[in-house]
Amino acid sequence: MHSVATLVAYVSGGGDTINAVRALLVAKGLDKNAVRWEKFW
Repeated sequence: MHSVATLVAYVSGGGDTINAVRALLVAKGLDKNAVRWEKFW
């Protein structure tokens, strides 16, 4: 399995989607601040 530690993730969608993707990536080892987002209402 590859490490996600050096990735920067860009997520778009609603607040629930962003939070779910961020939680998944943090659980896999990505720094919380490496997740960038654009929120759509």
